[in-house]
Amino acid sequence: MTLGESIRRNSLWVLSGSMGGRVIDFVVGIILARLLLPEDFGLFVTVGILTGVLGFIAAGGMGEALVRAKEIDERDAQVVFTMQLLSCILIFLALQWIAPYFAIWFDDPLYETLLRVSAINFLLRPFVNIPSVLLRREMRFKALSLRALIVNVFGSLISILLALLGFGVWSLLLSGLAAVLLNIAVLIKLTGWRPRLALDWNRVKQFGGIGVRFTVNDLIVYLRTRTSMALLSYQLGPREVGLFNKADSLAEMPAQLLSGAAYQTLFRALSAEQDNLDRSAYLFLRTLTMVCLYALPIYIGLIWIADSFVVTLYGENWAAAALPLQILATAGFFRILANLSGAVAAAQNRLGAEIVIQFENWGLLLIGCLIGLQWGTLGVAIGILPSFWHIAWRMYRLAASALNIKPRDLGRALLPVIPGNSALLLTLILTHQILIGHGLEQDQGLYLLSMICCGGVVYGGWLLFLPHPSLKAEAARWRQFIPNLASARNRS
Repeated sequence: MTLGESIRRNSLWVLSGSMGGRVIDFVVGIILARLLLPEDFGLFVTVGILTGVLGFIAAGGMGEALVRAKEIDERDAQVVFTMQLLSCILIFLALQWIAPYFAIWFDDPLYETLLRVSAINFLLRPFVNIPSVLLRREMRFKALSLRALIVNVFGSLISILLALLGFGVWSLLLSGLAAVLLNIAVLIKLTGWRPRLALDWNRVKQFGGIGVRFTVNDLIVYLRTRTSMALLSYQLGPREVGLFNKADSLAEMPAQLLSGAAYQTLFRALSAEQDNLDRSAYLFLRTLTMVCLYALPIYIGLIWIADSFVVTLYGENWAAAALPLQILATAGFFRILANLSGAVAAAQNRLGAEIVIQFENWGLLLIGCLIGLQWGTLGVAIGILPSFWHIAWRMYRLAASALNIKPRDLGRALLPVIPGNSALLLTLILTHQILIGHGLEQDQGLYLLSMICCGGVVYGGWLLFLPHPSLKAEAARWRQFIPNLASARNRS
């Protein structure tokens, strides 16, 4: 199997697992949105901001260093596990001490108990991180995907059950802890790995040096993405956080689902091919084309159907999230470009330069948030848009310089998907006008269904029968897959 075929196959497994997980999250999110209030989600997200920051410190980036390393042995994994366990114990103790002050800061005593219980996750993290790293190194993405699906279903069922029993925000927190415990059991079964303590300062320095750069970079990215949530929580309260988080998570979903799945296999492949710049450039640009093929039409659709989508699926309590969702969906392509460019930076060890870019972007986002806060979630959504444009352009420039990619190469990578997305946009405009002309836009469910069906038929027809020459192989796979799927259903 060639490296390209390996990337495609593993990306499909990651995508399948990620898509299965996202579908479950999507359906469960709808159910929980009707069982819980935006305030419940806001409380959970606010606690998650702090624990998320500390999570990057706990990992120390050493797991990513293990993935990137050309060769490792069993003792390397033991040393990294030991260092992560020690740091997680310290963080757990620190959170127990911080909890009362955290509650005072947000003027809600419930935060103290939420943070104390949430801290238990840190004692469990090393038992998840190391076996996950070993599976990623071996590119066993099928096992990783199936494991994630099982754990996700289990956690989702627990959260729904607890919500039905009236546990409120605790249904989100306790179900997460239960899912982590199952995750550990499944990962240990898959890898055969057993936790053992070991210290070797030479190995700590070896992986820690690379790991620090991963940690700093990931931490800045996390803080950048959570700054808006923290400011909204402090200034406007948990309800606004819940609404904005719903809009942001929905806007992020296509990029996270598709480019996130591709990132894992692309990063591993680029690490293996880090000395072959021509091959690396081809893999990066081809991955960008394929991700845009499937993600861009989703973003175009979200811009048009956000209002009917949110109200129909989540209910009137969440209607205020629709307009921020529309605004954030316009940055979809920039999310994709920045994410995949990050895989190049990591594989080519350009994390120092990326850290500078992330700091710049964090400052830009902070300014946008502070300006937009006076108009609530809508103002914040508009205020942070320039930060998406900035991070995409700067990260792409970094990737292009690392791989000697010419400016015209980006246009060539995007050219194959322009005709189909243009046809989709035109179809949505015409369908929208027809529905308005017949007075049907008030029926949110009918409007949503009509827009999705018309857009899907046109875009799917273009891909199957009028694709760009570089996408003919992809179209052929779909033309073969659809009849096979129909035959399988008939046999069943």
